[in-house]
Amino acid sequence: MNTYEILTKARELVAAGWNKGHYGESANGITVGPLHEDAVCFCTMGALFRAAGTFDEDIVHPAVQALGFEYSGQVLLWNDEKDRTQDEVLARFDNAIKELAA
Repeated sequence: MNTYEILTKARELVAAGWNKGHYGESANGITVGPLHEDAVCFCTMGALFRAAGTFDEDIVHPAVQALGFEYSGQVLLWNDEKDRTQDEVLARFDNAIKELAA
């Protein structure tokens, strides 16, 4: 899966369900890993891991950079900012996807 595909899939995941504070969450609100079969709600980084199907930073890192971050820890901090909204996260994905498509 290439960076464009990872970002596109991750955006779909965030659009369907977004959270703060943990990578993934089940439909009944239980914290689960983003690769867990019950995960339906994701933070930005969790969505990238789920979309890529791996926790391998070498695979996910180009998507992190396309979103405008140097490393994954920055993604986590940005996602979890107090006033961060799902719409802002989706807009960041949209901008990165648009840039890659150009």
